[in-house]
Amino acid sequence: FFEYLENDFNPINSTYAAYKDDGEKKSFFEYLENEFNPINSAYAAYYVSEYSSLGSPMGVSFRAWLTSDGDSSIGRLGDEEFDLLCADCRTSKHISGLGLVLCNGKDGEIDWPDHGMCMSTQSILHGKVNRCNCTIGFDGPACNIRPVEGIVTIHLDHHTTGVCSVCGEGNTWVTYELDGNSKTCLSFAPLQFVDFDGTLVERKVSLNLNMTHFSVFVSKNADASVGCEVKDGTKEIHSITRIVADDDIKINYAIHLNRTKSFFGEIVGSENIGCSAVTDIEESRCSNFTDLKEVYSTTSGLSSLDHAWVLLNLKITPMK
Repeated sequence: FFEYLENDFNPINSTYAAYKDDGEKKSFFEYLENEFNPINSAYAAYYVSEYSSLGSPMGVSFRAWLTSDGDSSIGRLGDEEFDLLCADCRTSKHISGLGLVLCNGKDGEIDWPDHGMCMSTQSILHGKVNRCNCTIGFDGPACNIRPVEGIVTIHLDHHTTGVCSVCGEGNTWVTYELDGNSKTCLSFAPLQFVDFDGTLVERKVSLNLNMTHFSVFVSKNADASVGCEVKDGTKEIHSITRIVADDDIKINYAIHLNRTKSFFGEIVGSENIGCSAVTDIEESRCSNFTDLKEVYSTTSGLSSLDHAWVLLNLKITPMK
């Protein structure tokens, strides 16, 4: 992405460019280096981004708003079309201009000017600027990149045809409260199986985030209070440190569960999810044990669940 911006992102060989009010084209590099500042600029650059895990292009802080649809509360750049706007935050002396932002607190609340999050710092390109001082674990020019973002989908195999019922498709809010500080454990609705010998088998998957690690736990105890603790009946099946990472930690794997009572679960690749086709479950049913169980149970109330996969597609901020 950096090389693309530096070498290819110019009006000579690209359809994307930054425009001044008088219609004059200039390279994206020149725009970022010389004019990307609300003090002397009043225009935005339009582009369709590639995902970049290397940080802001050319080392310049910026924020992005979707030009249409979407929700600005999710902070990451994807493949959508964005406006690039200045990252300067507002103070009582600096409250107007294109791109000025109000910093976001850990609960999504706005930090009004002079409430403490917007602080002066020194920019290599522009000298003194105002930047949001984010709550630990949060990132982005407006602090709206949360410690964990992404999607968790639960695939339930309870058909002989290989068609799986799926929870969570497209739900980007499922990990919103997992911030590693005020909330460190997120447990999903328990799943119920019946072993081949008729024994009732219950499994619950929990995600744990603290200041140093991200972990996955599987428990045979439906009590949410023990979901993220290694106790009798609960195992930690994966853990990764947040300390040594230089960039976002990317999680893309599934936790496989089945009806065998001695099997706590295993980590598998997303390509190992054994569903030939999927059908969506209404989201309101996914967080409630009783409602979800009705999806994969017989008319007599007996679970017909053979396999389940909890697919994690997440990005986690490192502790820099």
